[in-house]
Amino acid sequence: MLLRKVPHTLFSWRFLLPCDGAMGLHRRVFLGAWPELPRLLYAGIVLYSMVVWFGYQGWAQLIRAYRHAAAPTAEQQGIGKFRQGRQLLVAVGRGIPPQRYYGMQLYRVDLAQWWEFVFDHELPHWHSVLQGQPATALTRRLLVDKVFFAEYLQDRGLESVPTRLTIKAGEGVPWSGLFRQRDVFCKPVSASRAEGCFALRFDAAERQYVLQTGEALTCDENRIRELIEQSLQQRDYLVQPLLRNEAELEAQLVRATGMESERISTLRIITSSGPGGISLRLANLERSAADYRRWKMYAVDLDRGEVDVEGERVVLPGWSEIIQLVREAHALCADQLTVGWDVVMTDEGPRVLEGNVNWGVQAHQLPPRLALLAGPTRAVYGLGK
Repeated sequence: MLLRKVPHTLFSWRFLLPCDGAMGLHRRVFLGAWPELPRLLYAGIVLYSMVVWFGYQGWAQLIRAYRHAAAPTAEQQGIGKFRQGRQLLVAVGRGIPPQRYYGMQLYRVDLAQWWEFVFDHELPHWHSVLQGQPATALTRRLLVDKVFFAEYLQDRGLESVPTRLTIKAGEGVPWSGLFRQRDVFCKPVSASRAEGCFALRFDAAERQYVLQTGEALTCDENRIRELIEQSLQQRDYLVQPLLRNEAELEAQLVRATGMESERISTLRIITSSGPGGISLRLANLERSAADYRRWKMYAVDLDRGEVDVEGERVVLPGWSEIIQLVREAHALCADQLTVGWDVVMTDEGPRVLEGNVNWGVQAHQLPPRLALLAGPTRAVYGLGK
């Protein structure tokens, strides 16, 4: 809380008055964040956050963003610098980071429509407050504990990714279980948004291992062992096979992008639970380049199971199976309002990797996509169809 450089929620003087629609939802999140804390303590957090934001951080970030992006935006988008500056002041006033103004192209919509956007810096409060009735302990464990998640789904006949090894924090690294001349993927038992994940690959031609942590690649085995040991001292990990794209899907993606990638492409599918059952709301296909330093997200046509990748039509294999898989998975935790599922498409069929309560919202609102509260998720939050 003390080191945070952006507010925890949006805010506005209009929150002092009754609000409805999208603004009303943001007001509800502003008032309901951290329900486990005494409201007096929470008021102190809000006050401190505002002092930091309006006292320094908001203006410093505005200046940096304006210097970096104002000229290119004016030239490429035809948005005058004065207009950008005026809108950036509004962004700071609402608690919106200026870099999000440019990254989400807020300059292309009216100021009143900004309330229809949900921002990553509002998480996890957005999801927790609008969840309403808290989920059961079983649901919380299912969506946090990845070992339990995989076993629970497998016991119910749903395809997930098997766990080869579970490593307890601080108990030493079972090197023989990792260095077996095969590719493995390691992730924390309890984490979100790929935090702490890494892949260990074996290059048979070079007879060496390669460690991938985010965008970084490490080939020196001593350094690999050092990095792995550091990670495994801090939290429990599970080891799974490193998966590959279904062959025809990979061929389509290579044709569309002109680049190969050993990193599996992932579907992030957002489902919601309501009186009508489980519904699919949004989906993106995430594709990484061969150097792991670039990745792009492509919106999925939910009706057809197709993706426009760089102007090329890509058909997702087993789309009907994928729909059934995520619906049945969400039915196991139907008291959770929304879940972001990570699904991969392999030669053996689709596999669900995990479900995320605190799923990132920004990726589903980047142009040309609609704002979260103006598109398919409107009904989820009671804003109508």
